[in-house]
Amino acid sequence: MGEHESSDSTFAEMKATIEAINRSQAVIEFNMDGTIITANDNFLETVGYTLDEIKGQHHRMFVDEETAASPEYAEFWRKLNDGQYESKEYEERGKGGITIWLRASYNPIFNEEGKPFKVVKFALDITDQKLYEQEAAAAQEREIQQARELEQKIEDLLVVTMSAGNGDLTAEITVEGDDSLGRLADGFRDMIANISQVLGQVGSGATQIDAGSSQIASASQSLAAGASEQAANLQQISASLEELSAMTGQSADNAVQAKTLSEEAQQAAKKGQDEMQAMSAAMDEIKKSSSQISKIIKVIDEIAFQTNLLALNAAVEAARAGEAGKGFAVVADEVRNLAQRSAEAAKNTSSMIEESTRRADNGVAIAERVGHALEEIATGTLKVNTLLAEISSAALEQATGIQEINTGVAELDKVTQQNAGNAEELASASEETAAEVSQLRSQVGQFKIDPKYVPDSSPTSPREDLKTPVLVATGDDAGMADEEDFMDF
Repeated sequence: MGEHESSDSTFAEMKATIEAINRSQAVIEFNMDGTIITANDNFLETVGYTLDEIKGQHHRMFVDEETAASPEYAEFWRKLNDGQYESKEYEERGKGGITIWLRASYNPIFNEEGKPFKVVKFALDITDQKLYEQEAAAAQEREIQQARELEQKIEDLLVVTMSAGNGDLTAEITVEGDDSLGRLADGFRDMIANISQVLGQVGSGATQIDAGSSQIASASQSLAAGASEQAANLQQISASLEELSAMTGQSADNAVQAKTLSEEAQQAAKKGQDEMQAMSAAMDEIKKSSSQISKIIKVIDEIAFQTNLLALNAAVEAARAGEAGKGFAVVADEVRNLAQRSAEAAKNTSSMIEESTRRADNGVAIAERVGHALEEIATGTLKVNTLLAEISSAALEQATGIQEINTGVAELDKVTQQNAGNAEELASASEETAAEVSQLRSQVGQFKIDPKYVPDSSPTSPREDLKTPVLVATGDDAGMADEEDFMDF
């Protein structure tokens, strides 16, 4: 009685346990060949089938075709037939091919002989949990992928930034997107493009400035050299003008002296004319000496004629205004010779006067002729005096003009010297600018930029306006030419 009650109690407990399991878990039973014997409501609800739909069907209906045909699936049932327990999470197929996840255990059930005769599967539906885990894993994978992409983008930007820091602005920014890094990449791209454009323009401008500075320096050096040479020539011209001014002044002084002498000669001729008039009265008494006086008068006439010619020559010499002093010296010499001859004739005349007192018949006629000759001499002397006055006035004006020209040449020399100094300063400044631009080009050249940002900077030809022709005359010919020009003045 006691053993029977104990057995009933144990059976009741087992039944209660099985019922509890059936309430909490999905349970399905299989034959050892895998065909379905039965399943509880939890399992049927989980897979979406009715018992009639699965009873007698093989377990492979809950797996895909690839799994059912795999060696692993055959090994799975071999182990169960050997009585081996199997428990893990399984991905299976429900009705309509839906995916369900089960945490299950396949439990072989042994008979009294110790051989398995069926398999009981206890399972819990973990589909929601698995989907959550998958979604979580997918989300985590997406986060990892995003983190990797973010890291790669940052790495790409760092590479570009480091390349730019090393002067290479040609590195391509491949980062795209609407996120913060994408906008940052766009900003970097625009910044590098703007910097490249600025550097390209600076490099091109520096090249043009360098070429222009070289041209300006070269032109300034040429201008300075030409100005210095021109200043030297101006100094030579100034010296020649001073010498010419002195000569012109001396010529003017000589003309004044000749004018004075001419006036004195005119007065002497007038006085001689008066004396001849007095002598004409005396000649009435010296008629006997008329023949000898006639000879002397002839000599005097020749002397007067020569004096007249010499006076004309002196006027011509003065008009030419060449080496003025020499012409007047020659005239003075000839005048002295004629004076000597006149003295000798006068001496002869004095010795013959005593004798000519008896021969004065022709004296009156001779006196008249001499009077006329003296009158002509006075008239010629007056003309010479007028010409000498004009020569003196022209010489004074010429001296004044030369002095003014000399003053202008001195001022021009001063300006030329100043221009030479300015040109040298400009050349020096241009060389300094060229050096600074070269340094700028060297600094810009440290950056490597895309050629599309480099403006077309073909070398320009030297500007024509920088070529300053300097007309200078060199050597002795220059001074002679300048003197000839001023003599023409």
